[in-house]
Amino acid sequence: MLANSALLVLLDGKAYAVQRQGPVDLVRSLEASNALELSAKVNASLSNLAARPNATTSASLGCSGG
Repeated sequence: MLANSALLVLLDGKAYAVQRQGPVDLVRSLEASNALELSAKVNASLSNLAARPNATTSASLGCSGG
């Protein structure tokens, strides 16, 4: 699954753009008073995302599914 996701991101411009914009949107959505607080919030968000079994499906790559 990881190899397929990596190929999709490399070969599909839309999937690449979605994956690139995701971290930017995450950081912009978090409220933090300093870099350490921001880093801790980003780490917690990514840990929660990684813990979800379906978080890395093709839907998260901007695909319509199927």
